[in-house]
Amino acid sequence: MSNSLPRARKAQRPAEPAATADALDVQIIEALQNDPLVTNKKMARQFGVAEPTIGSRLRGMAERGVMRVTVQRDLTALGYPVFAFLDVYSDGRPPGEIAADLTAIEELSSVVTSLGGPEIMVNVFAKTHSDLQRVIEGPVSSVRGIRRVDLHVCLETLKQRSGFGTLSHSIPEAKLPLDSDDVDERIITLLAQDGRRSNRDIARQISLSEGAIRQRLKRLIEGKIITRGVICDPFLLGQHSAAFARIWVDPPHIPPLKKALCESSACFFAAKSTGRFNFITLFVADNLQSVEAALTEVTGRSRGILEIDVKVVVRRVKHRYDLVNIV
Repeated sequence: MSNSLPRARKAQRPAEPAATADALDVQIIEALQNDPLVTNKKMARQFGVAEPTIGSRLRGMAERGVMRVTVQRDLTALGYPVFAFLDVYSDGRPPGEIAADLTAIEELSSVVTSLGGPEIMVNVFAKTHSDLQRVIEGPVSSVRGIRRVDLHVCLETLKQRSGFGTLSHSIPEAKLPLDSDDVDERIITLLAQDGRRSNRDIARQISLSEGAIRQRLKRLIEGKIITRGVICDPFLLGQHSAAFARIWVDPPHIPPLKKALCESSACFFAAKSTGRFNFITLFVADNLQSVEAALTEVTGRSRGILEIDVKVVVRRVKHRYDLVNIV
């Protein structure tokens, strides 16, 4: 087995432009969020439609990149406990071109363009701080057009809504560290392809008992090595606006801000970080006014906020939705 970084292969893009989900699609998604293995028959009976309709809707949403049931892997369990954010400033070269070049760097799990400076915001993972420095000083700095890179190291991930991702970007291939169990890897590979596979189906394909599969999955999930569930594209569910909010709060007031962030439905990600700001967060909502309202509601619940810096996401260029920090 290889101890290299987890790789991804390109997803097949639909021939037609993706359409947003309708009411029945949303009902199906909610049912799968409650139980990824709920049967088509049960959903058909619950929603008052024919069973083939459920199957057709599931296939259609998968083809359009609206949602799919899969597994996500924890970066720390994979051997990459160092997670950081990079603010990338251009020297005049178009940010879209710089961002496109950055997507080739394996250690970058997310690349987005934003309004103003920094023009590009990046998530990077590494095995050690030395490896992080190597990525920044090597592959990142070698990209033409980069004037400056500011680093914010994640100290603690407080919240990550693992059920959302840009499905059109990549479909993961299962990769685990060198010391991982080969049977575990085969199980994860099958679930990455189709998270609705039953234990019986997995057992048949790898010649183990259904009970053995159940025990292994229990260990993988409870050990926060993987999480299985529905991944949805926020944009195709009507969540059209996203913004990073970096917050500097006086340390005595950190606990109430943490609580407010974790309770906000619009906050998709929150982490404590080094650098000028001690919190980096991502808010997603149907429009920028809703993002502003959600952020105002959160910050209004905490005193001691000294500065807030908001960067609106223009375009998601790369998103490894298969890699998360399981909280």
